Amino acid sequence: HQPCENNSAELVNAVVSKFNGKIERDWWLSSFTALSRNIRHAGVSNPDRDTDNTRTQLSTAELNSTELNNTELSNAELSSTEQICFKLAKGAHTGNLLHDILEQTDFSAPNWQDSLEKPMLVYGELTSGGVTGTDNTSFTEDELIAWLEQVLSAPFITSTNDNEKITSLAELEHNKTLRESEFYFPMQGQGTNALAKLLTDHRNSAQRSGNNGSSNTLANTSTTTSTESLKYPVMLPSYKKLSGMMHGFIDLIFEHQGKYYLCDYKSSHLGDSFQDYQFDALLDNVEKNYYDLQYLIYCLALHRYLKQTLVDYDVSEHFGGVYYLYLRGMTTAPEHQGAGVYYRQITEQEINDLDELFSSENTGQQAVPTQLNQEEA
Repeated sequence: HQPCENNSAELVNAVVSKFNGKIERDWWLSSFTALSRNIRHAGVSNPDRDTDNTRTQLSTAELNSTELNNTELSNAELSSTEQICFKLAKGAHTGNLLHDILEQTDFSAPNWQDSLEKPMLVYGELTSGGVTGTDNTSFTEDELIAWLEQVLSAPFITSTNDNEKITSLAELEHNKTLRESEFYFPMQGQGTNALAKLLTDHRNSAQRSGNNGSSNTLANTSTTTSTESLKYPVMLPSYKKLSGMMHGFIDLIFEHQGKYYLCDYKSSHLGDSFQDYQFDALLDNVEKNYYDLQYLIYCLALHRYLKQTLVDYDVSEHFGGVYYLYLRGMTTAPEHQGAGVYYRQITEQEINDLDELFSSENTGQQAVPTQLNQEEA
């Protein structure tokens, strides 16, 4: 079939149409990392991992030779199994290794051979049968397992109600946990100034132990804070509005005695002593790296999901709070009880303020994809 001459002439004179519409550029896919580092349109986020490029809480002047010598002396008294927590190589590689191992582990009945097999192949970097450490040291898989057993058995701090106390990860049954839960929820609310104010208020409600971290107890966020301890306003990247979708991954969600908690693992190296992982040091690290912003975002994702899936959901009854576990500091040693464990309650008012701040007409679009409810948990 041959085209007619008229059609051929029309094709020769054809002109490409021009688009004169307006594209909305305020809609974007965000994450904790993007929001805290002023990154726009970075695409789908990966699980947030600590890289040990964290903001240090110690000045150079504070790291004097006396402190360093004391650290070396105390480490000399530790066994190789105890030293692995401080000497295991720093950086994202180790963080990914530990996260993947814990993701595969049944805390109440660990099968370490199964849990370690794939992560060690991907991240292990075995050296003469051991895991790479700092200072040209290496550790065997048995030493790694012995330390991870300590992590699972390390006592958690108590919540405000002793009847709801969570003693350790080892107490959690596998079918009451969710691992590496991915979420999206819509953003169509105020700008980041409102979020910065909420974060500032949250920080000002924290109460330090006041005794160099020997107590790992954090008071309820409703505690009155003195004017002297008030923190400067938090500064966040300035956007017109939070519009688009928030995306992220939660390391662990678990249910315990009817309450739901979120948990994040941190492999950050804060020092070579368990004293470096007491509460005040953890609070400094959380705030300097905006991990409190991270867990507030995670709390909203979990809150919206629970609101959709639990009958008669009530924040005060069902929302247990936040655990950030600094793995290197966790130990069963009674003299360091609570080291490495950062616990924070989130008030109903904070949850409601977050929900309103990120409010959207399409509030049904939020989800943590794996079902989590009391019947299945």
